[in-house]
Amino acid sequence: SIRSEPSDLLLPSTYGSAEASNFFTSLDKQMQSQPIKPSNGHLAVTNIDAAKEWGGYAASIWPLGENVHFAWLEEGGEFWSDKTRDRDVNNMKVIVDGVDCGRFSLEDALEGDGVEILFRAEKFLMVPVSMEEELLRGLKSSFII
Repeated sequence: SIRSEPSDLLLPSTYGSAEASNFFTSLDKQMQSQPIKPSNGHLAVTNIDAAKEWGGYAASIWPLGENVHFAWLEEGGEFWSDKTRDRDVNNMKVIVDGVDCGRFSLEDALEGDGVEILFRAEKFLMVPVSMEEELLRGLKSSFII
């Protein structure tokens, strides 16, 4: 399905935690000059099981439109979790696609296991993982990718 949803990373209800909300608000301030930040982005993860924890089924996310941006942690992994809750936002190395060229690339991040990727898009297509291979075959046979 094609979605157009506001970012919810700054809301305490998203993670059920004011601490998480404060973390993303601090990260948002750190990233204020970037085209993508928690206040205008969504998180996707490269691990199917981790994705299922958020919505019952895993989906491949395909950002749509012209104003698309991505950001991820240089060391990979999650922006926020119980394991990372003590992380100092000011010491995080966040890579923004198109800004931090030559470092850990978007392709590297997408191939990692359990890497969260912050993305910004006016709309995005959610394709259930069960249908992704069929979609990719169709796109390749049409010479779209």
